[in-house]
Amino acid sequence: MDVLVEAGFHLKGKIRIAIAGPGRLPKELETKIISNPDIFEFYNYYLQDSEVALLFQRASVCVLPYRQATQSSVPLISASFGVPVVATAVGAFTEDVAKIGGVLVPPGNPIALAEGILSALGRKPFYPSEFDFSSIAQRFVEWYKLFSN
Repeated sequence: MDVLVEAGFHLKGKIRIAIAGPGRLPKELETKIISNPDIFEFYNYYLQDSEVALLFQRASVCVLPYRQATQSSVPLISASFGVPVVATAVGAFTEDVAKIGGVLVPPGNPIALAEGILSALGRKPFYPSEFDFSSIAQRFVEWYKLFSN
């Protein structure tokens, strides 16, 4: 989270940054976020699906500044809302973010993250057809036929 906060300060208010989801932050970092409401919105609790949907509807960019990651559905959810993704090049993000036309940046680099955010503004993500329900269902039917004989 510290990298996103530093990127927010680097952007100098060009965009507002919503930080959402439960978690413990160092007191100093939480104080930086809360004391800069012109830059940050802070939702430090578990958000209901409807609240997440509202954030995606308002968002210009979805930022995933992880230092490490495994599988995540957030890039695809973001793309389904038409929101471009900026993520650190870690774990499955290296494949998933590329599939939706997102921007990858090196982890731990607030300047690169800020530049990635600016470059993603106005991008149109695409939702891969291979993840459409009808495509997935068709693959399951084919798989079932293959193994049920």
